[in-house]
Amino acid sequence: MEALHRYGAAPALIDRLQEAWNAPDHHAATALLRGELAAAESSQLASLYVTPLTRFGCSTVAEWRWFLPNAAAVHLKYWDLDDRDGAVSTPIRQLRAALADVAFTGTFCSEWGGHEWMPHADPVAMTLGHRRLFESAAP
Repeated sequence: MEALHRYGAAPALIDRLQEAWNAPDHHAATALLRGELAAAESSQLASLYVTPLTRFGCSTVAEWRWFLPNAAAVHLKYWDLDDRDGAVSTPIRQLRAALADVAFTGTFCSEWGGHEWMPHADPVAMTLGHRRLFESAAP
């Protein structure tokens, strides 16, 4: 929340956001952020608003599809490559389809976050495997 204050978010907004974020689901925070994002005068502040909408696995592609025309790059964080139930490929496929709908021409990057519980896995092999999975999940 410190960054929001630093880029000009009003203290009352930060208080409302903290309260909404602690609610049992993320819908109140999402609605608040969308309204504030639309009204943001600072592009830095707008980018901070969108961050919680797209991180922590708490939203779907459909919930922030409205923002995709503004995206210049997509950062794909993953923890493992176990895709037996489509846990990795399904969101990728949904995201790629939504980006295709807005004629996205930006870049993609992969970041493996599973090194803490898979310490013997090769990070280069994991990232290359994720990229292969990403490519195979084309819409």
